[in-house]
Amino acid sequence: MPLIGAVVGGVIGAWANSWWREREANKARERELKGIAYLLSAEHAYNASRMGVFSKDADFLTLSSFTDLQMGAWESSRARVAQLLPTLKVAEHEQEVGFLTALTWYYTEIQSIQAIIEDDELTNDQKKELMSGHVEAAEKYGKAAMLFAGEYLFKGHPDDAAEYQNLFSREAKRLLSGEEQPNEEEQSEP
Repeated sequence: MPLIGAVVGGVIGAWANSWWREREANKARERELKGIAYLLSAEHAYNASRMGVFSKDADFLTLSSFTDLQMGAWESSRARVAQLLPTLKVAEHEQEVGFLTALTWYYTEIQSIQAIIEDDELTNDQKKELMSGHVEAAEKYGKAAMLFAGEYLFKGHPDDAAEYQNLFSREAKRLLSGEEQPNEEEQSEP
């Protein structure tokens, strides 16, 4: 009888250890995906402010400061995201999968816009006309990605989500108006 108890105890102990390790691995994956989501959200806000300017006025296409759309965070994290996704069950992680799908389409449009901007054979008006559909699509996919990001990053914390959206909205407005970087006192004001 003691032998049966030891075997049953060993099996239960092994199962509990396996369950605990899997749980901790899933938490680590989720933390990593959230970190990537923060970085990509900041990059999206930067690009949105730029596209808002040059999609309205083609003259801004000659200013490199307005045409340097950012893709660095996406380029450096997309391989890792691809590694993380197969470990996620779609039914349990619908928001993460939706976020990453929307981001993939968003960055595809950003690449198209960047290629048009860099084509020296086109006039600014031709570039603006060619970009219009890509800008609309990028805005659509970008908004979808940010909605997923807000839901995913701030599950159960709606006040934090509102502050997050306000932060990027304020930053985009600051970039569009050409204001200098605010000092620490201005940043702390609501």
